[in-house]
Amino acid sequence: MRFLLLLCLLPLACGGAEPEPEPETETETETESEADPLTHHEPRYGGDLVPLDGHSAHLEFVLDDAAGKLTMYVWDGHVSKSVRIKAKEVAITADLDDEEVALKLSAVANPLTGETVGDTSKFELTSERLRGSDGISGVLARIEIRGKLYKEVDFYAPIAEVDEEGQGDADEDG
Repeated sequence: MRFLLLLCLLPLACGGAEPEPEPETETETETESEADPLTHHEPRYGGDLVPLDGHSAHLEFVLDDAAGKLTMYVWDGHVSKSVRIKAKEVAITADLDDEEVALKLSAVANPLTGETVGDTSKFELTSERLRGSDGISGVLARIEIRGKLYKEVDFYAPIAEVDEEGQGDADEDG
């Protein structure tokens, strides 16, 4: 009998159960879904970041309109380290002057980091058609990063934000 009495008094002695938290309101849920998913990552070269697979990796696209050069960088999920991939080139379809144009970005070797064609995180394309552009949107056909294949990746490449010496926001060794 004492045991039953203790069981009945136990919740009172412990302060009772905590109240259930209020469910999220419809407004809070909408705000979260409308938030920019890139707010917690900054592009390293002033380009536009494309998150892949829930931010497990990112691509950064940058346009140098004066040189007519489009550059793509491959980053980890935190945009803190470059990620080398085995591709020698990547194919894109870019929207140029209201026309879809098939282009290829080539792998860039970097002796300072030991990156080579076929083992690099940087890809470039130089074309007269890119000169004077105010940004390029398009689709990356396919890319394999850390064993995962991504297809039909939409991107936008804004004009690079460079300093007085013509350098982007990050160090060249990524």
